[in-house]
Amino acid sequence: MSQRETDPAEQIYRTAAIEKPGSGSDPIDEVGQKVVSKLQEAANNFDRTRSLLTELLAAQGRIARLESQVRLFRDRATRAEGWLIVIQEEIEKRLINRN
Repeated sequence: MSQRETDPAEQIYRTAAIEKPGSGSDPIDEVGQKVVSKLQEAANNFDRTRSLLTELLAAQGRIARLESQVRLFRDRATRAEGWLIVIQEEIEKRLINRN
């Protein structure tokens, strides 16, 4: 099936047995064509918006997982730093200040 056969505007013209705008048609036909054109444009915009929303939601999910990992690694770094302080104090107390 060709694009022309599936075009909603073409189907309207065939069904209503009216001429296309620009071929000496009535102004009502021209307005109808403009409305159909705007509806097609709105449908395309809606599809693009929905696709972008899906991508945005996926990105938000990835961001949330990354933020969780950052918190985990920050906590681990803080604990490791605490252990380094304890180890340093033990070294100073038992090995350096032994005398």
